[in-house]
Amino acid sequence: MWELPMNKLDPLIPPLSGDDLPPSIPPAHDRALALRGDATLSHRLAAYASEFDLTAAPAPVIEHLKCCMLDAIGIAFASNSFEFAARATAGVGEVAGTGDHVVIGRGERLPLRDAAMLNGILIHGLDYDDTHPQSVVHATASALPVVLAEGLRRRCSGQRALAAFLLAVEADARIGMHAGGWWQKAGFHPTGVVGVFGAALAAGHIEGQSIAQLVTGQGIALSMASGTMEFLADGSWTKRLHPGWAAASGITAAALARHRFEAPRAAFDGRFGLFNTFLGDRWPDGQLDMLASLGQTWEAANVAIKPYPVCHFNHACGDAALALQAEHGFTAADVVAITTRIHRNQIPVVCEPTEAKRHPRSDYDAKFSLPYFVAACLV
Repeated sequence: MWELPMNKLDPLIPPLSGDDLPPSIPPAHDRALALRGDATLSHRLAAYASEFDLTAAPAPVIEHLKCCMLDAIGIAFASNSFEFAARATAGVGEVAGTGDHVVIGRGERLPLRDAAMLNGILIHGLDYDDTHPQSVVHATASALPVVLAEGLRRRCSGQRALAAFLLAVEADARIGMHAGGWWQKAGFHPTGVVGVFGAALAAGHIEGQSIAQLVTGQGIALSMASGTMEFLADGSWTKRLHPGWAAASGITAAALARHRFEAPRAAFDGRFGLFNTFLGDRWPDGQLDMLASLGQTWEAANVAIKPYPVCHFNHACGDAALALQAEHGFTAADVVAITTRIHRNQIPVVCEPTEAKRHPRSDYDAKFSLPYFVAACLV
């Protein structure tokens, strides 16, 4: 199994100069504010991230994340065989120019943010990348491109890179779970909306940012959170962009934070913060509870590697169809009708509108069709 250099000392990132230090909150006061019971979610998350030590994470969680990283890189290689990868590379490359950063599976070298964006597109483009089911967030697709780009730029150790990756996954999962499925009901793609916050944390952790800088990065990320479910209307490709855009935006947010660009300090729970603006009255009570178990339970352990390159809402029904076929030995020609049962929150994504789901308009559209996938399993 691939191993990160876990047994080596994490090299210190060069200290920031006086001009780079944030002028706002003194460190001691900032830490005290972050640990207060009434502190914003941004402060609590930043306080945890600033002092996070990878040795606190259980070994099985770390090993699982290594598998997620390898899985994502392999998927990115595979994506290069498809038309969307060539078109994305052409478009991004046209505006980016050349640079020093690797695009997985390709010979092109792009500037930092553009390489991260394209890598996010390649990891997510086949809808084969891992998913945190409870939040419906593809955290690896937005976090790993940041870790690769910033880690290589700053030549950080594997230990520090993996810590940044774990922080991003834990943050994204908790932010996504907090909505209780309402992101998609409101028309937003959770990965695009949530991924930018984890990406900013990952970039900031690799850089060694202070609590104040990490809070600022979250505030800047708020203005970059985006991604809608409108791609379902015609089977178009825009969902493929979302984690790549989140990665590039997270890198940007962290860089602006380092240079003292001012931003809201209540990115999540403010009057016009993430939950109030994106969810409105759907925002659940007990908004601080989502961080209560940080460092005690590990949502990264729940990230699921996909067995099929389709929306994971389809997977259980496909498994059931294959199991029934194996048990009873029937063929597709023997099937008269199929009845499936899924959660009501999944129906608008993979079952409606009925005609479009029964007759997908593209290969990408078919990934979000429960009727098509179950039928394909039986052929």
